[in-house]
Formats: sequence, C-alpha cells, structure tokens
Amino acid sequence: MLLSEVYRSGNCSIVRDARVESVGFLSDPQPSMLVFLESRRFLSTLRRTKEATCVITYREYAGEVDFIEGLAISDEPRLTFHQIHEYLALQTSFYWADFYTEIDPTASVHPTACVAARNVRIGPRTRVEANATILERCTVGADAVIHSGVVLGSVGFQTTRCNSGMKEMTHAGSVEIRDGAQILANAVVARGVFLQSTVIGCDARIGACAFVSHNVQIGARTFVGHGAVVNGNVKIGEDVWIGPSSSVANGVSIGDRAEVTLGSVVIGNIEPGTRVAGNFAIEHRLLLKHVARIR
Repeated sequence: MLLSEVYRSGNCSIVRDARVESVGFLSDPQPSMLVFLESRRFLSTLRRTKEATCVITYREYAGEVDFIEGLAISDEPRLTFHQIHEYLALQTSFYWADFYTEIDPTASVHPTACVAARNVRIGPRTRVEANATILERCTVGADAVIHSGVVLGSVGFQTTRCNSGMKEMTHAGSVEIRDGAQILANAVVARGVFLQSTVIGCDARIGACAFVSHNVQIGARTFVGHGAVVNGNVKIGEDVWIGPSSSVANGVSIGDRAEVTLGSVVIGNIEPGTRVAGNFAIEHRLLLKHVARIR
C-alpha cells in the first residue's frame, strides 16, 4: 500500500508518498517499513535502518529525514503511528486474510477446549487437551500437543502512551506451533504485533505456566522451562535450554545449544554453546568464581 492510502486513519499530512510493505519499530526492522520518530536521539538509528522507507515525525524534524523516501508530518507521531496500525489491523487485509478454521480429521480436540471458529489450523494427529484455548491467527502443525489450560494467540504488553492516555495496540500477527512441539499446562503464547509470527519450532517444549511474548522465535528442540518468561522479539536458536523461572529481556538473541540456568535474568545476547547463570546472567564459570571469592 502507499502511505497516502493509510494516512487518513491518522492525524497527519503527507509530504512524500512511498510504498509501505510493513509497519514496525526501529528496534525490529522489516522490509519497506513505516516507522515513527519523536526524538532526535533516534535519528542515527533511523539512518542505519535501511528497511525504513516511510517515517512519521514532527514538522521541525522534516529537514533532518530527507534520506527517507516517504514522509508524514504529525503533531503526535506515536499516536498517528498507532492509529494507522489499528486501521490496517481492523479494517483491511494488510496483515491477515480471514478463513474458516480447519481441523485435520486425525486431530483430537477435547470437548472442553475452545478453538476459534475462524483463522485457526490444526494439523494431523495433533492433540488439544481439556480447557485449552486457541484464539484466532494460530497454526498448529502435525503431531503437536497443546496441554490443558494453554492459551495460544493471546497478547503481550504493547501499549501506546500518548497525550490522550494509554491505548492498547491490536496484535495483528500470528502464532505458529510447528510439528511435534508441545505446550505444557497453562502456558501462554502471544501473537505477533505486526506482520510477524511468534514461532515455536519443531519438537520444542514450552513448560507449564511459561509466557512466550509477541514475535518470539524459538528454534527446533529448544526447551523453555516451567514458569519462564520470554519477552517480545527474542530469537532463540535450536537445542537451547531456558531454565525454569528464567526471564529473557526484549530483543535478545540466544545462539544454538546455549543453556540459561534456572532463575537467570538475561539482558544481553548469548553466543552459541554458552552456559549462563545469575541475575544478571553471565557466563556460568565466571559466576561460580565470583561466588567463591565473596564467600
């Protein structure tokens, strides 16, 4: 879509028109992306983000974003961005095209489970247990197990703070549970906010009462322990262990075969094959040496 086709949903004026293929934040670049800018301290980030082709910003910043193809001017860029996203999410097929729910004949869905009538696919031999909830925009592959009390397709924190108060952003993305994955009792997996999917890889395991937030990418055979919290836009590789009650901060990347020990708080990227521990999590042997020194 052209920026001029969506701007009317927000209080702004178009200075330069351009094509929009995705909407998102500078922290998570997507192709031909519409973003907003309300502080000069993010100008350098905007300049480095080649995927950003359209920007909503203040009039006084217009001359400083001449390197961006599309430009819209607003008195409140964050609110205008929110309004455009809501318009695209609720009134167009920009993010999603609806379909009637499809459940493979070999799948087993417990009578007390709740499966949305639209926008759900459940693959062959998958089992959905008692009181599980599968909301719209969820795809579950073959041979998966959705245990009792699980919620797929819920939302995470994505609140727009503006002069008129706080407004919740519609989660317009989706959830993909791939073949052989298991989501244990009472875990919650949130949809993506924009075009992205939250992905649970093949044969992965999400522990009981864990929370996996929007647009998290979890690789094949990775285990997320009971009660762990994985915040938005985290990328976790294959064969990773995330210990029970651990917390992983927004936007972190964790490499293949890494291990996060129980109760750790991860605020930075973890290299493949690394074992970390502690609050804040550091390489496990360094933590043991530090503890030995202070005893």
